[in-house]
Amino acid sequence: DIRNLLGTKIVEHYTATMLYAKYINRDYGNVRGFTLALEKRRTNYLSARIDYTYQIAEGNASDPNAVFLDNQTSPPRESEIRVVPLDWDQTHTLNISISLSQPGSWGVSMLAKLGSGLPYTPAYQGIRTSYENSERKPAHYNIDLNAHKKFNIMGLKYSIFLKVYNLFDRKNEIKVYEDTGRASYTLRSFYAGEWRNYSTLKDYLNRPDFYSEPRRVILGMSVEF
Repeated sequence: DIRNLLGTKIVEHYTATMLYAKYINRDYGNVRGFTLALEKRRTNYLSARIDYTYQIAEGNASDPNAVFLDNQTSPPRESEIRVVPLDWDQTHTLNISISLSQPGSWGVSMLAKLGSGLPYTPAYQGIRTSYENSERKPAHYNIDLNAHKKFNIMGLKYSIFLKVYNLFDRKNEIKVYEDTGRASYTLRSFYAGEWRNYSTLKDYLNRPDFYSEPRRVILGMSVEF
């Protein structure tokens, strides 16, 4: 249990129309879980590790400003009083790393990460349809690759390296529309002004910021002297 986390409190002024907020230690959180790991030490050039984490992270608010923000709506929205999943509550996490190398000469390694979906709050047309963080985004996975080769020329040590992030160019949905729970489509009504500079619905729904970073390749060389 984690008690007295930072939160906000609305303070009423002597005039009913004036309110202000101040930070106090009031919020509550609870984190529990376990990690299982299996590791293979390097033999015959090969080493590997796999670990699985099961974790539950709950609390009354993910944002210390939650009470203040709830009071900015009209009418003010009642702040969550129950324990709900926090924004970073990832129940299942699996990591796999494999390395094939000859120390001082060459190496190739791969890191794979798989995680269950993070929570989000469902809503339609800006109105919540359930309690906070009651639904889950899609699960995501990612694979990175790293390779290098070392050699000596005229007394200098050279290393050529290749780094590939998001090897399979996976489009992980890190943000979603609140009504569908997906990054690719929403059911909310569209207004005429929103269509300006868009020719199709697909263009309007194209949100690169809703997805993880695309494949990135770095090729380089280093010199030691």
